[in-house]
Amino acid sequence: AVQALSPHPSTPAPQHPEHPDTTSPLDAMPLALVQARRPPPARSRSASASGPRPHARTSGFISAARARAQASPLSKLVSPVLAVLARLAAPRSPHNRELRLRQTVAAAVAGALSAFMVHPVETIKIRIQAVPGNAARPSLLNLYNGIAASILAMAPTTALKVFFREELNDRLPALHQLNDALGAALGDLASAAVRVPCETVKQRLQVTPVHGFRDFLQAGRFLLRTEGLKGLYENVPATLWHDIPFSSLEFCLFGLFKSEYMRRTGKKRIRPQESLSLGMASGAGAAYLSTPFDVIKTRLLTQSPSTPLAQRYTSVTNCFLRVAKEEGLPGLFAGAPARVLWIAPLAGSFFAFYELCLHLGQSPKVAVPQPNSS
Repeated sequence: AVQALSPHPSTPAPQHPEHPDTTSPLDAMPLALVQARRPPPARSRSASASGPRPHARTSGFISAARARAQASPLSKLVSPVLAVLARLAAPRSPHNRELRLRQTVAAAVAGALSAFMVHPVETIKIRIQAVPGNAARPSLLNLYNGIAASILAMAPTTALKVFFREELNDRLPALHQLNDALGAALGDLASAAVRVPCETVKQRLQVTPVHGFRDFLQAGRFLLRTEGLKGLYENVPATLWHDIPFSSLEFCLFGLFKSEYMRRTGKKRIRPQESLSLGMASGAGAAYLSTPFDVIKTRLLTQSPSTPLAQRYTSVTNCFLRVAKEEGLPGLFAGAPARVLWIAPLAGSFFAFYELCLHLGQSPKVAVPQPNSS
């Protein structure tokens, strides 16, 4: 067999009778066969460690899943979902990343400024809603109680809402206003870890004019010591129960008003004063319609462990049923005028400050990439 593989099988090499042939079979094999039998060279650690990029692995996984789904009976249902996931997993260009960062920072600054402007009106609204029968004469002392907690809660929430909205608008432009509602809902969900404890501390400071605390940090430490983490995060369901419907409605209405206004006027970009008007209209409508959610959240966030058990609300459902039974529609819509007076300028100033901060330093003659906000 070795001779058959040699390059010249007809002329074998001579052998000495006293010295047997010690040539290895590999020495007699053609070079191509020897190389074919050698193991492949080991990959370097740097090459194996780097591997494909994360978005390439994600896109490959989604493409393989789409190929398998097309052969299944549920392809008509699964394929559109996988197509959406593929769009969401697509890599972003450096220009888009820079624009998204500018939009997120502008939304955070706009949220903080708008929260500071309308905080006194919110304090009055909280004091009307927290105590039944308090609508006639709410206290007007220390109206800026809890302002630091309000800013800390508002800035990341508005930033995340705009971030998710713009990401969805860029990747799934066919959904239009649905992206506004989904982006606002995702922003509320993502910021709940910061927003809920800040809201709890803020409303405890707002509902009692003279609380004895120097600042919200002292109030937060007191609540953490007396009620623990459970006290700070106990009302996550109540907060999300209020925030998600309101934010989704507000962003959706603003997107509708903005797109209709731009369609009628033929404008490609709206000015801050126009954003103020459109934002106030969308905020007022969303605020009034979501007042019952706000009443329930306020009642749950402002009750303390010292409240008698017979008067304590045990859940969102329990609070809603008790308020509806004992106080009726006036109880569910308590503080609605104050809420509209608070939310309308809050929403209007947020959208106006957002447009102002987003295009700050930009020359009006230079074309600026516009966020795809429906």
